[in-house]
Amino acid sequence: MHFLGKAIWAAYEQKGGTNETAENFKVIAGQGVSAAVDGKTILAGKEDFMKGQGISTESCASPAKAELDQGATVVYIAADQQLIGFISLRDTVREDANKTLEKLKAVGITSMLLTGDNRQAAGAIAAGVGISDVRANLLPEEKKNIIKGYAGGALWHNCGSVFVVVNAALLLRLKDTDSGN
Repeated sequence: MHFLGKAIWAAYEQKGGTNETAENFKVIAGQGVSAAVDGKTILAGKEDFMKGQGISTESCASPAKAELDQGATVVYIAADQQLIGFISLRDTVREDANKTLEKLKAVGITSMLLTGDNRQAAGAIAAGVGISDVRANLLPEEKKNIIKGYAGGALWHNCGSVFVVVNAALLLRLKDTDSGN
């Protein structure tokens, strides 16, 4: 399960939510999810995902913007083509992140943040750990292409060494593709 899905599910259970059966569950990579629950079509995802489904987010514009401005990630929720609200999530940085990034920098490795999060959320995290190269609002394929841009160059080994900590599955797929495996 995606880490955002885990966070949302944990909060739902803490509030006493019950386990509903979802049918036709679909993931739209980097955008959102859809499923049928109790005969209703449920959508959860980014603002662009909702707009692409013909759902206006205007009714939540002001409170959602306030959350975004504070560095939150906003996940909109709709049922049967009607926006019913949004969930606001904030990332936390591991306690050892600054120290780890300082050690990497000391040996000549430059850190880069590639994320599907919005620019404000990405910027808040990056500022907290001293990363200046931030690329936000990326789809999984866009992240892959940025990383592949380093493939074969002098930075590829270092990129791989660092990136494996964040997303091992993507990196291994990239290295397998590049090595012909």
